[in-house]
Amino acid sequence: MEVARAFPATCLVGAAISLSGALMASLGNMLSQKAQGLKLPVVQSNAWGMLYGGLITGLFALVRGTPFNFDPSFAYVSSLLYLSVFGSIVAFGSYLTLLGRIGANRAGYAVVMFPVVALVLSILFEDLQIEWTLLIGLGLVLIGNVAILNGARKPKADFSKPVTET
Repeated sequence: MEVARAFPATCLVGAAISLSGALMASLGNMLSQKAQGLKLPVVQSNAWGMLYGGLITGLFALVRGTPFNFDPSFAYVSSLLYLSVFGSIVAFGSYLTLLGRIGANRAGYAVVMFPVVALVLSILFEDLQIEWTLLIGLGLVLIGNVAILNGARKPKADFSKPVTET
């Protein structure tokens, strides 16, 4: 079977974007852990990172010719404020503080559960219909998290010591 028939181009582009996003998130975690190791403050570092991200996104939109739109309705402004404060400032500040305290590898376990929480909230508040593909994906996320957590408890081989024969 040819790859083109098995996976449409949009599927491959989506997979590439997803993998790129995961790589960037991992690099961001490592960079944040390093910054906190250098005693850089979380709130200010977060603010600068959001400013740079906003400027880069705005520049990208300008280059592409994407129009900037703003809806002054209460629903739009209140949801924008909620997402800005709680979905970005508080959430990123909390996660980055957690990352600095317990390390990127252990903080990553929490990130694996974010999609599960999002699905539960969507089922409760957005009338998300449960389908078999959703259940399979949810099962894979949970199995992966259990496997990672169980793998973290196993003692690691110490390859820094030479092997001695008895």
